Amino acid sequence: MEKQSQTNLYNLLIKNEFDKNNIFLTPNKNKILKEIFKHGSKKNTNHLGIPDLIYFEENVIIIFECKSNDLYKAEKDLRLYKKKIHNDWFCQYTFFYVSFVDETLYKIMDHGEMELDIQLYKKNFGLKQENKKIGVSEILKKIHNIHDYIRSYTKISDEEKPFFIAIILISVEKECFQIQFHQKKDKRFIYDLLVENLKDFDMNISVFEFMRNHNSNIHLYNLIVKIIEIKKWCDETEEGLDILNLFYNEFVKYYNTDSKSLGIVLTPDYICELMVRLLDIKKNDVVLDLCAGTGSFLWKTLKYHPKKIIGCEYQTKLFSLLKCNNIIRNKKNIETSFFLDDCFQHTFECTKSIINPPFSQKEKSELDFVLKQLQSVQEGGLVISILPLSKITCKSQEKDDIIKISCVRAIIILNDKVFYPCATVQCVILLLEKSSKGHSGQVKIIDLTKDGYDVKRGSGKEKNEYFQDIYDSFWSDYHHPQSCLFSISHDNWLQLFYKKKTSIVLNPLDLRLRLLEQELVMKKKIIIQKEKYKENKDISSKIFHSIPIDDLFHIYKNPIQEFDGQDEYIFEISARKYDNGVNAIVSAQQVNKKDVFQGKKIVLITGGEGGAGLAYYQEEPFIIRSCTIVLEPKSFILNAKIGHYLALELSKYKQIYGRGYGWTLDRIRHDTINMPVNEDNAFDFDWIESLYS
Repeated sequence: MEKQSQTNLYNLLIKNEFDKNNIFLTPNKNKILKEIFKHGSKKNTNHLGIPDLIYFEENVIIIFECKSNDLYKAEKDLRLYKKKIHNDWFCQYTFFYVSFVDETLYKIMDHGEMELDIQLYKKNFGLKQENKKIGVSEILKKIHNIHDYIRSYTKISDEEKPFFIAIILISVEKECFQIQFHQKKDKRFIYDLLVENLKDFDMNISVFEFMRNHNSNIHLYNLIVKIIEIKKWCDETEEGLDILNLFYNEFVKYYNTDSKSLGIVLTPDYICELMVRLLDIKKNDVVLDLCAGTGSFLWKTLKYHPKKIIGCEYQTKLFSLLKCNNIIRNKKNIETSFFLDDCFQHTFECTKSIINPPFSQKEKSELDFVLKQLQSVQEGGLVISILPLSKITCKSQEKDDIIKISCVRAIIILNDKVFYPCATVQCVILLLEKSSKGHSGQVKIIDLTKDGYDVKRGSGKEKNEYFQDIYDSFWSDYHHPQSCLFSISHDNWLQLFYKKKTSIVLNPLDLRLRLLEQELVMKKKIIIQKEKYKENKDISSKIFHSIPIDDLFHIYKNPIQEFDGQDEYIFEISARKYDNGVNAIVSAQQVNKKDVFQGKKIVLITGGEGGAGLAYYQEEPFIIRSCTIVLEPKSFILNAKIGHYLALELSKYKQIYGRGYGWTLDRIRHDTINMPVNEDNAFDFDWIESLYS
């Protein structure tokens, strides 16, 4: 029962934002605590005393003693610990003593044994709480939960949900509303409070009149609390997220009136950021979006302080959200002009334009919208759009018209999962400069199919660790005057780019993939050949001796001889379950030569995430990271065939180690490997190589 009490305490501390890395189940896990408690046993011996839990951060030490039902007994034990601690430590650190039974029954005392009337929160012990930043994926999960709440407890229709969120966001922008909202004791009047605060914006919310009753007001109150929390998180993110667009993106998944019939595909935030930056907006620019939607592109331009933004939107409900977003996001009061109409029925004047046109429409193609952009900008103005790749690789009259009145400045090839999960279509970003002389010169064509985002099962689309490096490299290529320049052919604008791409030298990632594919083929061959031997019973005549690993190999973590190779790239091997242990391929110039191992060695994975017990043969030079050890033969030489075979044999220890049970150096030295021998009891390497023939 005391063990259960200790577990409950640990979970409570984590819940109350204590750092789990500073919670110790025994003092001997920390040098200072070990010294403090070396005479801390409850018995009169010099054995190490072990309180149930100790929290140690900065100069604060909190000692916990747990009992299943006797708080007094826990206090008594704490006093015994205190007596055994030397007085010098009390001058250096602030001590607290907590006797604990459960979440509702505990007592906190200071060093003078005075009971403190405080709760078990980190801040009550004078410790700073970390400002925990919440990521975009967590925000999207919260938004999904709000969608479920609206669906379960209100009668708001799918089509009205985005507008409902918009009027709440507009209200909570007003400080007076938040004050009144938090002071409101009676939840029956929350709807009336909302109506009162929207009068300044001339917004008709009569469609939600049914929420005036008492039960609906309670749900309205709960939703406002949840939305205020999400707004706070969005404001704190570095991306400066368009919160209304996030809600709309979530809600539009559940009904078909917008996204499917109208070809609406909402632009991801990082693509909006990229396109706006490519547009190079200045303070005197007038920026036009012909398919404004909720205004995602336009709000991204605000940080560049354009002179004016113009938005045109065909859909009535989206237009309402566009106006709401202007109230929420246009804090700089930049001049705006919005039109609820078909953009082809208006004449616009601007210096720059940006769009994500509707895809696959019968009456107007995506390139018709690009032509409308070019008609709307002045000479020398820039227009940018995101289009299906097929629109610039297939012959069309619209393409011919475009290059007659503009110069193609850049084509950025995107990942086919840019619009995941709404759509899977290969797209490009097309940057044009209006020119009465038509197209001339070469075009920047950059492959951004590896865009720093991964689609993970259960998590959706998430930014990976290489995101920043990828975009630093992209902007370096984009701004370099001689980099990534190609001519465009008449029909397929990417024809020469793809033709050259197939003949260029492999980059490190392509090289890595090729090597891994070859290795996988090798491993499959070994397995197939072994199965054939078993079927033919030839293997029964082969003799195997079980030999300690330590007898066969030198085992070490640092290179014995200095690397003298001229390789351009070096493999980085770490505790990985897949990819032959390869974590990255790094430039040889970035690596200390003293850390590089010559190739033709075996690497053992001794710990890490699911990799303990695996072995990999490394043909190329490499460096090692955490949880890895290198094996070098003592009396024979490895080649690819023998190395792969021995690595496969060693990898049987994956069944023994892992799951927190590490492959320690001592265990490695005593573990064995089955080696084939011939009639003279010598290692039969010819037999191993015959498995590959």
